[in-house]
Amino acid sequence: MAVVRQNPIRAQIGIVHQHHTAGSGRHAPAAAYPATTAASRSMTMEDEKYRKIAFELEQDENGYPPDRWETLWAYETESGIYCVDNIPFYVKGISSEDLVSAESDGEQLIFKNLVRPSSNSVVRLYVSDAADVQAARDSFKALGCESELSNLPKLVAVEIPGNVKFEPVGNLLAEGAEIGRWEYQEGVLRHQVTS
Repeated sequence: MAVVRQNPIRAQIGIVHQHHTAGSGRHAPAAAYPATTAASRSMTMEDEKYRKIAFELEQDENGYPPDRWETLWAYETESGIYCVDNIPFYVKGISSEDLVSAESDGEQLIFKNLVRPSSNSVVRLYVSDAADVQAARDSFKALGCESELSNLPKLVAVEIPGNVKFEPVGNLLAEGAEIGRWEYQEGVLRHQVTS
């Protein structure tokens, strides 16, 4: 069975411009503009039950990830507790369906802590050829995995639902990396993986 390994994905992505959803009207702390993921699978920005939660990112000495903040869509399940509803590109340790707590800083919600993890895992792909991105996404979809495309044309966040067997996904990840189709990095691994 393939084991997920971390590849030097940040070397391929490099430092890029900050991105945010147009018209969001929200500002991150200290005047930073949070990165946002692609539109979620089940909501629209107009849906009042959905809110963006800002997650602070730890950047390395090379400035990766390219922003200090990433915002994720979530909906409130009880006071101060939110269910994440899209796949993170940079936040580590979080996947959709996680329950998180968040507090308002007066302008937006800021992540406090993980309350209850889902059983989903997340990997990030940096696809070598932009023309292959959709085919790569389709390969994972055929295994039961959802994905979201970043504003960076080769960066894809893939979610492996807890009810999907990891072995075929792990094999696909390893095979694609071996032939240079993509590099990958785990965002959170909650599946049991054996060597």
